[in-house]
Amino acid sequence: MASRQGAFSLLRSAQQGSALFAQQGTKGAVLGGAGSGTVLQQIRSLAATRAPRNVSLISEYKQLSKFKLSSLVVLTAGAGYAAGSGPTIDWAGFMWTSLGTLGAAACANTLNQLYEVSNDRMMSRTCNRPLPTGRISRMHAAGFALAAGAAGLTILYHQANPLTAVLGAA
Repeated sequence: MASRQGAFSLLRSAQQGSALFAQQGTKGAVLGGAGSGTVLQQIRSLAATRAPRNVSLISEYKQLSKFKLSSLVVLTAGAGYAAGSGPTIDWAGFMWTSLGTLGAAACANTLNQLYEVSNDRMMSRTCNRPLPTGRISRMHAAGFALAAGAAGLTILYHQANPLTAVLGAA
């Protein structure tokens, strides 16, 4: 709430300042009284003091599993299942295979992120992931990978066939 009020106060100051600039035709006018700094300094100050965003655990798991990439893997597995089914598709088998594949892909992507933490910290594209930022510990991520992999491979073993589970584990 305080951050929001600060933003509204800053917006009012900026509006007053733009009117002041227009009236006086000056550059570098100081807003908000003596010693308050320029609008740019006030924005930087507000940005530095804002509260960290609240991210849910589900969102963290989606980032760990690279959910969009895992979904593409599921899509290609589903297309292969449908193509190999012949004239009729066993929809229950299709769903179980898709779910098991999602678990196996989530496990693989999480294990990759566990392996690449030090490199991910250095790259601007990956430095905000859960492991490099410390939002999730390595043990937590390993537990997620174990749970997703075990669930996915168990589903593939019992609902599809053992060969599919072995290929999913590879």
